Amino acid sequence: MPILENERSPAFIFWSVLESWGMPAFYTVFIALAVIPPLFYLRQPLVHDEMTYLVIGREIASGGTLYAGIADHKTPAVYYLTALLWETVPEPYLAGRILIYAIHAVTALLVYRLGSLWGCPVAAVGSLAYLFGVYAPVFDGFNLMTEPFAALFLTAAVLWLFAERRVTDLLAGLSLAFGVLFNQTVLLFGLVIIGWSLARLYAAETDLPTIAVRYGRIGTTFLTPLGAVALFAASQGTLEETLWYTFLLPLNQYNPPYFLDGQLLSAASYLPVWLLAGGTALYVFRSIPSRSFDTRLAFLSLWLVIMSIPGLQAFHGGHRYIFAMPAAAVLAGVGLRRLFHFLADRPRPFSRLEWAGLAFAVAVSEAILTLVAANSGYQYLFLLEFGFALMVVGAIVLSYVMVRWAGSTGQLDTRQWVALVAGVFLVLSALGGTVAVDGVREIRLSGDHIETQSASTEELNEVVDGRFYSLGPPTRYELAYFGEARPARTFITPPYGEPLADRVVTDLERDEVPYVLVRRQQVVDGHIDPTHGYYPDAREPVVMYIETNYEPVAEHNGYVVYERVPDRRD
Repeated sequence: MPILENERSPAFIFWSVLESWGMPAFYTVFIALAVIPPLFYLRQPLVHDEMTYLVIGREIASGGTLYAGIADHKTPAVYYLTALLWETVPEPYLAGRILIYAIHAVTALLVYRLGSLWGCPVAAVGSLAYLFGVYAPVFDGFNLMTEPFAALFLTAAVLWLFAERRVTDLLAGLSLAFGVLFNQTVLLFGLVIIGWSLARLYAAETDLPTIAVRYGRIGTTFLTPLGAVALFAASQGTLEETLWYTFLLPLNQYNPPYFLDGQLLSAASYLPVWLLAGGTALYVFRSIPSRSFDTRLAFLSLWLVIMSIPGLQAFHGGHRYIFAMPAAAVLAGVGLRRLFHFLADRPRPFSRLEWAGLAFAVAVSEAILTLVAANSGYQYLFLLEFGFALMVVGAIVLSYVMVRWAGSTGQLDTRQWVALVAGVFLVLSALGGTVAVDGVREIRLSGDHIETQSASTEELNEVVDGRFYSLGPPTRYELAYFGEARPARTFITPPYGEPLADRVVTDLERDEVPYVLVRRQQVVDGHIDPTHGYYPDAREPVVMYIETNYEPVAEHNGYVVYERVPDRRD
């Protein structure tokens, strides 16, 4: 029975509206999501990651050598991209953000194409869900980041892999290579491809010789650009440094902190998509023993699980979840379609277990809000509680209006009413909750922040008139972006481990770097506290060197400025 023929299901209202509106309505919503958020986000303050990329790009454009003159731990494409922006446009940060917004739109169109393998409604839901995700404040998709480029190339590669032609295999390998050149985490995607190959062998859809031939084609175009970059690095005399900073360092020394409240916010901000996508993936994995499963859905399920690992293991997740968003968005569309089938085909009252599960879900939602509020300060708890209650009431009212409008009020049982209200509540909570909570903590929608950063830099530039090193976190490089001062020849972000600490100390000593900037809260009783911030063990030798060879000379805008005093004796 088709999904929409059973009028006992209230869920069919959403699906029928989606199908009846057709493509014009989809394009309207798509354009709104692709254009309106960038108008709010375009002039938000520069953040740590994009400042790092922009500052390194500026050094390259000025003749510096990547990984030798200045270094960070990402693969080189983003730095050369920002160097190109410095060479070609007057406002590199604005151009970089506009480029990211265009990348999001193109990726969303590719997600639509991917979702269309399961029907146009799935494609529409997936495409819009992707755009909503990247512009939710907690995921940082409005800044110049490497993950959006990776998501673009991953989605293109998957479409080419699914086409299963010789030329598309070659294009898939090339796309994956470009993804790695923007972010080495894309290498993890190899596990997805291997898992998919094993699933297809298990389902008897292919054979080992065919897989070997395809791997050969993909590997050829994958390794060729990487080999060309290695040759270029060798010609610059920086091959060893390039490999160390981009692969060995992140693999062996990168051990960032973990913020539970941020992870909860990342979960709550995309909750309807995570739930639908996770449920679909679970259904696919449970179907594998019977061999009656869609191997393409198995691919997306592996993509969701494996590429979510970077987000789950560090910091607040944030932009690291963008690696998995294309898969999550399409799986959510498939899951929504399956949910509508379920509600249409099996109407019955709630069981005691289902009522208990519903109560548990409400309690978990309340706990998440309370934990986030507790970390942000209990002054926000009342606002969160009020918002939670308001969204529940709003979901009930909106559900009733929708069903009344459809003329189905007398045809719904308790179970279907609860399902509809829960679905509307999830959407409202994702839209309202993430904007409210993350907005209070981080985002202030105003147009004067860049000007504020620039003015602050002009004042700081009167004190710092040469090369400087900024002891993170957070490492802030407004001075290097807006001012005349330049970062020292060293690793641009906080030292992760002993080898990096040794390199920072060596660079500070060799180049006699004149200034070090330290965040004010890291200075306690006139001394730098190495335990205040990330990686205290690695920071200690850097702090000892700074306190031995520098002394504080000024304080400005949250920084203590240390100036080098070569003859200082403690």
